[in-house]
Amino acid sequence: MTRITSFVFMFLLAAAAAPAQLQQLARSAPPEVDEALRQRVEGFYTHFQKGEFRQAENYLDEESKDAFYNAKKNRIMAFEVKTIKWAEDFRSANVLVACHTIVPMLGSAPLAVPLASDWRYHDDSWFMHLTKKEDVEMSEDAPVKATPFGQMQAGQEVVPPGGFRPPPQAPRPTIESLAEMYQVSADAVRFPAAADEPVTRQVKVKNNSMGKLKIERYTRDIPGIEVSVDQPEFDSGVDATISFTYHPETAKLGGRYRVDFMLMPISQMFEVYLDF
Repeated sequence: MTRITSFVFMFLLAAAAAPAQLQQLARSAPPEVDEALRQRVEGFYTHFQKGEFRQAENYLDEESKDAFYNAKKNRIMAFEVKTIKWAEDFRSANVLVACHTIVPMLGSAPLAVPLASDWRYHDDSWFMHLTKKEDVEMSEDAPVKATPFGQMQAGQEVVPPGGFRPPPQAPRPTIESLAEMYQVSADAVRFPAAADEPVTRQVKVKNNSMGKLKIERYTRDIPGIEVSVDQPEFDSGVDATISFTYHPETAKLGGRYRVDFMLMPISQMFEVYLDF
């Protein structure tokens, strides 16, 4: 299963300017241009707030959609556009947004964390642009990965805005530590090409964290497929079982289908493919 940067943490590592620096980056655009960009940025993050990731894809330019589709996409609680750094011709801009989310192992209160993204104007609208992975500089210690919400170095420790650091006994979360908090038994299940009766396949999700996890489904219904979870909320050390039941009398299916799930409160998304 693809392990792509969690949305909760990728933007913690985005460049956040100090107040004085932000003033230096300020540049006034024509009001109608500024408003048009803000509407697009707010539309994009509103979809992330609602968990509507398919709709958010419409806010990216064509060359960025593959990277966006393959990335893990986790919801936020709230957001606020803080600053916009304009190019001289006002046809591209870097937007800094404060996203409110709960950071695992740093407490239960939401934190406002900065996220910088690049936007370009073409085809009479504004679109987010993602840097291709091969265009991102690689460091000696670990590769810098391109994500839909900025660039980050795998394994880099998380330091929240404001310089606050957790006490020594509370380890700072990393991409790797989040991935270790759960384990999915399989990322794909296969159904018979021809079936006359309902067929069920199961996938188990193990909770390796120190607290309770909750499984939420994010993919729309697939005709002929029933998805159920025996215990949506499950404790540390416990397995939750996801059952996929194919009802051939409802719909005849063929090919591959994808079902997305979210694990809360660690905001980790995983997918299971159904092959026929």
